[in-house]
Amino acid sequence: KDHKRSAHFEHTILITDGDAEILTKRG
Repeated sequence: KDHKRSAHFEHTILITDGDAEILTKRG
């Protein structure tokens, strides 16, 4: 579970691009 949290954080930074929103959903 901790590993997933780390990945989620990285995605949050990508969200700034807007396109990352899809990555977050993809998980």
